[in-house]
Amino acid sequence: MKEASPDHDRLLALARYVLSNTSSSQALESITQLAARFLGMPAAQLNLISEHWQHTRAQFNWSGPDLPRDLSFCTHTIELPPGELVLEILDTTRDPRFSQHPLVVSQPGLRYYAGAPCTHLTAMPSAACASWTPAPMLP
Repeated sequence: MKEASPDHDRLLALARYVLSNTSSSQALESITQLAARFLGMPAAQLNLISEHWQHTRAQFNWSGPDLPRDLSFCTHTIELPPGELVLEILDTTRDPRFSQHPLVVSQPGLRYYAGAPCTHLTAMPSAACASWTPAPMLP
């Protein structure tokens, strides 16, 4: 019998979460607003990462569309090695993974990104809470 991949297991857990989640959108919007304010950032999102897409579940000061997963910063966030809690990119123009990204080279001109994986009972990250600003941060 073929063993399921970690991403397969993560996607199954995400599907169970989406089907059983009754959280109000207002509550999730409040979380993103709190995250942005706590971090001193102009915007924040809560994104679910499916097999091919990043789905924005809640947002504060961000009206961007869902993104293909290959353009998702949050995909890198949920793929952090165990023990790493935050993906922080001080200047996206200097990071080879993102320097040519459409959100970096055009509007909104994303320069700083911080994202934390969100886990559920199986401890598998299926979402990320992320904040960003159009100004790079100093180390």
